[in-house]
This record gives sequence, C-alpha cells and structure tokens, in this order.
Amino acid sequence: PDWFVDHVHDTIHNSYGWNWGHTTYFGEDSKNETPCLKQQIFPAVSHTHTDTCWKMFYSVLIKNLNYDIKCHEIMVNGQQYIHDTVPHTDHPTEDSITILYYANREWHDAWGGETLLKLKSGVKKIMPAPGRVAFFQGSLEHQGLPPNKSFKGLRTTVAFKTKIENIKN
Repeated sequence: PDWFVDHVHDTIHNSYGWNWGHTTYFGEDSKNETPCLKQQIFPAVSHTHTDTCWKMFYSVLIKNLNYDIKCHEIMVNGQQYIHDTVPHTDHPTEDSITILYYANREWHDAWGGETLLKLKSGVKKIMPAPGRVAFFQGSLEHQGLPPNKSFKGLRTTVAFKTKIENIKN
C-alpha cells in the first residue's frame, strides 16, 4: 500500500545511516567501479535496523512462499548517476533467493536505473517502480544500473539475501 511505500522511502531517504564506499566486490575486483551508498540493516549496522518496517515487510514477502527461507543479509543500496555497479551474484548456490524491493516513492522510466538480470534466454530488464518487488535466484548474475543525470536523487533498493531452508508440501 501507498502508506508503506511512503514509510520505507522516508525511513531510507531521511536517515543518517548511509555509508559511502559500497562496491559490488572488494579489493582489486572493485577498482573499475564507482563506490555508492549503503545501509546495512541485517546484520544490524545502520541505525534504521530497528524500524518495524523491515520485519513486517519480510513477513509479508515470505507468507505465501512454498518454502522456508533464512535471511542472511538485508542491504539498502543507493545509487546516483555516477554509481555504475558491475554484474555480480549475491550467493554462489542455486538454493538462494534475492528479494529486491524498489524503495523510491516516485520513479519515471525516463530516469533509467533498471536492474539487468542475466538469464539463459537473455537479459531481463526490471524497471524501478514504487513498491515493486523482484524475486530471483541469488546465483543469477545481475546489475543495478544507475539513473541518468536527469534524476537528482538516489535510486534505492532493499536487497533481502536469503537461502531456502525447507520446501513445504
């Protein structure tokens, strides 16, 4: 609902919990990537980790899955037009699920910022949209493209990195 999209947007965008320097990889692997902003919600680092929206959101997301999942990390990522990430995977095994939530209150397709997901059949583009949720295997290569220069804010996503624990009947 709109009130939830607004709350998550405000929690992320109006907080002081941002850390600069987040890259897809660390060390030598990140030398061609411009660092961006992050808030690590779980394991708890950012002060916003205590907001009830994360637990509520996670509960709603997993309610209708036919498997149990265990959350290993919740990361909020913020990109401006200068932050070009590199293609990466979130987990090496196929029993991992990344749940990606697009956290901007407003988004126009003209701003770009799509997520590229590499599938066997080709590349799938997922456009940011307020409150949109994408589920995909964490072992699939993907990349968050930055918005273009016409967007002056942060393109923000919340990545829930999980692993399948038990398949339900």
